[in-house]
Amino acid sequence: MQPHVAPPAPTTQEGRAARLTQTVIAFGCLLTTNAELRQRCKDKEAFKREVLAWKAAEMSYGRHRVGSPADILFQLKNMSAATRSKNACARIKKVSGSRVTFGQTSMATPVSTSTSERNGKQGIVGHLAANEPSFSQDDFVPPGPSTRREIIVKNTAEQTMKQGIIVHPAANEPIFSKDNAVPPGQSMQREITVKNTTNAICTLERRHFSNANGSFSLQVKRPASASLPLTIEPHRDIILQVQYTPTFHGFSRTTLQLQFRLDHYVFFIGRCLEARCGDAHELQDLAPTAEYKRKRPKPRPAGSRVVTEPPPLPPHPSAKKKPKMLPSFVPRTFKQAVRSNTAEKALQAGAALMQSADAGTAIAGYAQHLQHLLWAEEMQLHLDLRAFDLDGPKATTLAKSRLPGCLQLRVNGLAEKRPSVLHQSQS
Repeated sequence: MQPHVAPPAPTTQEGRAARLTQTVIAFGCLLTTNAELRQRCKDKEAFKREVLAWKAAEMSYGRHRVGSPADILFQLKNMSAATRSKNACARIKKVSGSRVTFGQTSMATPVSTSTSERNGKQGIVGHLAANEPSFSQDDFVPPGPSTRREIIVKNTAEQTMKQGIIVHPAANEPIFSKDNAVPPGQSMQREITVKNTTNAICTLERRHFSNANGSFSLQVKRPASASLPLTIEPHRDIILQVQYTPTFHGFSRTTLQLQFRLDHYVFFIGRCLEARCGDAHELQDLAPTAEYKRKRPKPRPAGSRVVTEPPPLPPHPSAKKKPKMLPSFVPRTFKQAVRSNTAEKALQAGAALMQSADAGTAIAGYAQHLQHLLWAEEMQLHLDLRAFDLDGPKATTLAKSRLPGCLQLRVNGLAEKRPSVLHQSQS
């Protein structure tokens, strides 16, 4: 017999109302079975946060829930007694201000397979099963990094009992203690007990770790030599062994998902696993000794004067004394040597001296050679600037600039649209 696959969610108004009713009943059943969740939801803001976290976790399991937290709270408050009793939903007596008051909650009796078949249902055991959309094994998608945060919400993704299947340790009990660090190269084992409290056969089909870093592994301890998929007889239990073999120092976190099938209904129960690798003595020395408290600012001394006037403005740059820049100077003798082509021979001789002479001789002629190069560069700069002289055939006119009080001078061929003229430059 092929497993029942839920059809896609309808988009009409009636279809959305049906999906909202299904969401309200599912969350109402969760409130019935989880007393801690019911205690937290007595505050309206906490109720909204729990609904959003539950919807995110349900989405990670492939179940799309509709409706806002306000809609779910309103529907639960106004649910008829017959619907509430039929689906074992929690009763909300009244909502006043930020307070949500619950009525007496009674657990529904699990429905046997024969009774459900006579009523035309699929033989789903448990009061939550009739409100959950079934899906096939192919619909299981391992959670990715984007949904891992929602899965690790302990109060929603993890449950102690689902559909009559109890997983121990409970959701609020850590499987690996953070205080017990595992030294590198060693392993730590912990046991997980899965008990079938129903009258039907349940199958543990597969397991999945959300973080595939190789540090955690799972195997069946009892019955011995068994492997997944594993059948759990009614009112029997099995023992799973989780092993932590660290592959790196520090914390390792992952989410273990156990996929069950009960009368063609597929559901998941998850556990968050956290373990630490390192030297226990070093971690103890590095552990905080007291709770961190933020330092409070020192109180202002009594009688202190508070200055409200702005600080004085700094002096304008034009008022400061400008540093005196020495004008460029090229000796007349070097200018004459350039015009008579004797300076070129002096520069070539200086370059040859730097390359071939010993260190003492090269150091002695270094200053004179660099001085000749500087003078030659300065004369070439003057010649380059004279190439942009706007006289004779190159004469141009001054135009009005878009800036007030300025004139625009057009000079063709300049780099970066401005001449390379410095303060006290001479032509």
